[in-house]
Amino acid sequence: AWARECLRKFVVAPGISMMDVVTEDRCEIYKGSKKAHFAALQKKTSIPYCRMCFFDDDPYNIRDVATLGVHCFHTPHGVTAQIFARGVKACTGGGDA
Repeated sequence: AWARECLRKFVVAPGISMMDVVTEDRCEIYKGSKKAHFAALQKKTSIPYCRMCFFDDDPYNIRDVATLGVHCFHTPHGVTAQIFARGVKACTGGGDA
């Protein structure tokens, strides 16, 4: 429940939360392998891994998901505006981490 609350509070543009962008049907929030989460997201959206980004405070999850070709960002102190911008830039072809 707290992860979904965080998505609702994470503002990505004025008046738009991350949950508005992701939508409930695309949420893959549950215990287990983050690689499995991304495989499910890829299947639901047809978005290639190289156009996805992942922010996490756990280095193991970062290393695991990076093997898929997802742009991964280690966030031991949370997702900052600067790190989020780097993720968006990486996923939209404007550069990598």
